[in-house]
Amino acid sequence: LPAGAHTLTAVATDDDGATASSAPVAFTVSIPNVPPTVSWTSPASGTSYPSGTAIPLLAAAFDSDGAVVKVEFFRDATKIGEDLVAPWTVTWSDGAPGTHALKARATDDDGATTETAAVTVTIVPPANAPPTILLTSPSAGATIVAPATVVLSASASDADGSVAKVEFFSGALLVAT
Repeated sequence: LPAGAHTLTAVATDDDGATASSAPVAFTVSIPNVPPTVSWTSPASGTSYPSGTAIPLLAAAFDSDGAVVKVEFFRDATKIGEDLVAPWTVTWSDGAPGTHALKARATDDDGATTETAAVTVTIVPPANAPPTILLTSPSAGATIVAPATVVLSASASDADGSVAKVEFFSGALLVAT
């Protein structure tokens, strides 16, 4: 039966030709919600980008029994952003160096969702990126009574190599290496 409201009756006929009708029965035939389809368009899995690159993420989405109302984009299960109109795209620009799994999830006007398989993208650190350093002792705002021995410490790392030395300055005066 096609989708919509229907009313059925049954008629019985005996061997002498007499007939009787059942009471009518009303019912509705509905079409089940079909989830949207979504596919990853860009970037291709296995693509590499230099750190700091703005990467356009693009998906294609369609809903056969309604409309796609949004497409969300995820990096390693963290939502990057969403688009509410086609073409379904967001720009990802804060990728940390490493390999990341990207997915898109389409939602239709009935609330059904479909997610793409993951594609991997590698963010490559820039060549000779500067190290990062954090002065850990003394702490900011500390008051030290003179005469005193001050313990100096720092946490330093280099994403594309190793830290060769750490120097401590009091103003422009080098006080320790």
